[in-house]
Amino acid sequence: MEVAVKRLRNIFCHFDVNKTILMLDSSKFDNSIGHLLVYLISAEAWGVYKEEDNSWRLATKTLSVDSPNLDNCEMLDSAEEKPQLITHKAFLLKKYPYVWSTDIADFEKRQEKHLKNKKDREVELFNFFKDENSHGWQLRDYYQSLIEKMEVTQKLDEGHLLYPYLNKYYSIIPSFFKFYSYLLEENSKEDAKFKGKLIFRTFGSDHKMIYDELLAFLTGNHPFFTNEFPIEHPTDGTYSNCGNILRSTEEQLDIVLISGMFPNKKLLQDYRKDLFNKETTDEILKERLIKTFEENKFSDYSTEHLTIHRGIEAISKYFSTNQDTFMCVQDDYESWHFHDEKTFFGKPLIVDDENLNLFFDDHCYYEDECIVNVLNAENCEMVPYKDHINKYTVRVEPLKAIEDEDYFLNTFKELLKFHKVLE
Repeated sequence: MEVAVKRLRNIFCHFDVNKTILMLDSSKFDNSIGHLLVYLISAEAWGVYKEEDNSWRLATKTLSVDSPNLDNCEMLDSAEEKPQLITHKAFLLKKYPYVWSTDIADFEKRQEKHLKNKKDREVELFNFFKDENSHGWQLRDYYQSLIEKMEVTQKLDEGHLLYPYLNKYYSIIPSFFKFYSYLLEENSKEDAKFKGKLIFRTFGSDHKMIYDELLAFLTGNHPFFTNEFPIEHPTDGTYSNCGNILRSTEEQLDIVLISGMFPNKKLLQDYRKDLFNKETTDEILKERLIKTFEENKFSDYSTEHLTIHRGIEAISKYFSTNQDTFMCVQDDYESWHFHDEKTFFGKPLIVDDENLNLFFDDHCYYEDECIVNVLNAENCEMVPYKDHINKYTVRVEPLKAIEDEDYFLNTFKELLKFHKVLE
């Protein structure tokens, strides 16, 4: 029996979108669900790498985020001694590596080579199941089982608002809706153990898809998933629950969030210097932003609610006081990538003792490869990986999230038990 032993005012669940709950990725060369599933399998398929001929072959059909024990690799050649095991994704990165500032100093030249290698990696993934000689041939049945789990159970009318997203496959993983139903049920109780809110955080440009589908679910109008606790007006319609985070490419703690606009980072790129110039007032910036929106015929903003939040204290206050049911924020890929995709310029997560902030992301790998930059609200210091993983951050395993309808719900409950919200 679950008993509340500690009451928290709010729990904020920050969710990455692409490859965490949404099985489409606008940043990929081919963002079809089939190609994305191949990408996810490639990241958990372990094989033998031979440096002398830059080759890779599958060692086990069992997929895992962690390196398997050699005794459990049923496809290994018994004559091989101490083979080097790496994932297929890691093999592609050896073949077509990331290009960092230490490789090519000039940013434009570095970016050109970086994008070429990225495209070459993704083109090679097309051949993962091509024939019996392909790297992933032995995993094709597993791939097909995932495809079947993501197929919609009924057809939508072409005129339905969600038809572009749900005409053949689920866009959002079904296990996410089971978790969200639990969250909404708890929120509806008079003696609720907590009050939970979702904040969608992504580098990508898939907010429209998430926004439309979440609104349909919250209002009880989703064609496939029932919300037993519908909300008539989940947002106030002013875009006060939306915005963009921008980070300085120079100072780690120079972070700005612009709210009151639907995420659109392209319109904000020319404002980087002004945003981090403390002599430029918010009033002047707001006037310039509105002028830019008008010139670009961008209407998804609210003049009244367009607000500039500077620094982690102001951003934390915005997240904790916003009254909408959920929020959509676009993070700053450009700054993260400029700094060789290191943690200290990743997606900021501000933690304090008053509220519980949790971040679910498939890219929470290791110390230097965690996309979430956890910051202590009290002293603005960066929280070490070992102190935030499985406490404030979760490395989502998307293949498990597809296979197990209780994946997100169970993961969330484990975190609540850790924080003594549940017993």
